[in-house]
Amino acid sequence: AVARHFTEHDDGFEVRKEVRSLIVFGTHDLGQRPPFPHTDLVLCRNVLIYFTPKLQRRALEIFSYSLRDGGYLVLGKSESPGNADRSFVPVVRRLRIYRREGPRVLPPPIRLQSGPEAWTTADVPTSAINKTQGVTLSGEEVPIAETASSPADHLLRRLPIGVVVVDRRYDIQIINGAARELLGIHGPAVGQDLIHLAQRVHSAALRAAVDGVTVSHHDLPPSPDTVVTTETATGEVRDLSIACHPERTSPDGGVETVLVLITDVTDIVRTARGRDEDVARLREEAAARRAATERLAAANRQLLMANRELTDAVDTLREQSEEFRVATAAAQVAAEEIETLNEELQSSNEELETLHEESQSTVEELNVANEELQARATELEEMAAVHEAEQARLSAILAGMGDAVLVVDRRGRTLLVNDAYRRLVEAPDHPVVPADARGIPLAAEATPRSRTVHGEAW
Repeated sequence: AVARHFTEHDDGFEVRKEVRSLIVFGTHDLGQRPPFPHTDLVLCRNVLIYFTPKLQRRALEIFSYSLRDGGYLVLGKSESPGNADRSFVPVVRRLRIYRREGPRVLPPPIRLQSGPEAWTTADVPTSAINKTQGVTLSGEEVPIAETASSPADHLLRRLPIGVVVVDRRYDIQIINGAARELLGIHGPAVGQDLIHLAQRVHSAALRAAVDGVTVSHHDLPPSPDTVVTTETATGEVRDLSIACHPERTSPDGGVETVLVLITDVTDIVRTARGRDEDVARLREEAAARRAATERLAAANRQLLMANRELTDAVDTLREQSEEFRVATAAAQVAAEEIETLNEELQSSNEELETLHEESQSTVEELNVANEELQARATELEEMAAVHEAEQARLSAILAGMGDAVLVVDRRGRTLLVNDAYRRLVEAPDHPVVPADARGIPLAAEATPRSRTVHGEAW
């Protein structure tokens, strides 16, 4: 940020020229100078406490007129606008920040007089009271007088064109009555800052016009006239043309004073605006006519295309009409076939209803059979449970017997054996081979298993 806005010198930094050109530096006397209009913010901290009450009211009136609607005033911790001035509304009372509201009232011209109500040198600096302004602190009020008396000065005062001569600090050297009226300057003006005095002209435009001559008149062509819009005390809007020319130059080529010419060009501007409006209106009408012509041409092309499409549609409709006649005949034949099919479907429907009734009867029979099967299944489950219980009891009895027991069916298949039989007959280390009393192995049909199958007792 320092490199962008400052230039380094031997022992410090200087603000760059392009930044300085955005700011107006000047000494402003709160008691003598008129307000600087259209201001956004006024910082006046710990200044009013050194003024007399009368000078404080004067300064607050200047602040009120200088600030735009909604502008802000910041005072010191020991200062306040008081109840007399109601144009300042507190925003942050603790920080002494106020916002300006209400109508703007131009402060009356200053009147210097002696006596108990006169301002002291603490109120009005001695440097602001000089012979050029024609004001002294004597016992009588001294009016400000024009010192020019030559025929040229007399002619200058009577010119309808405003003429002002200012130096490089914007201080007025010469001013005529037309310039006072057009710029809204009242009271003493010679020796004061034109930028602050011109109530009806925006300060930025006026300063830019003067700077265009004092700063760059050697490097650039003459600046065109600046046209600004102002409002008179009666509310009438006027257009002023401001032209600046070098009036006196120094030996080194610099501009010492600038001649500012102010011309009322309201009628010319209004005529030009009227012509511009007429030209704009004619251009708009021509553009509207061209657009209408283009729309008509486009509509004509669309109509031609629609006519061709309509002709094609008529031919298509004719072909479709023939096809419709053929389709109607075919539809009649199809309708007859549909009637025949409908009769067949009715017969089929009656057959299906009969089958449905039969199926319902079958379903009812199946439901009865299903109920009987469910009852039989329940009985079988109960019998199976009883059989399992008997088998379990029989197994328990066989398991408790010390003799070997073998139960077979009629086919010789083993049904039950107890542990004694497995231990005595089917032991793998000493298998038993049936034999007679002499020790001869029995034939297959003479074995205990075979004889048991045949129902013999042995």
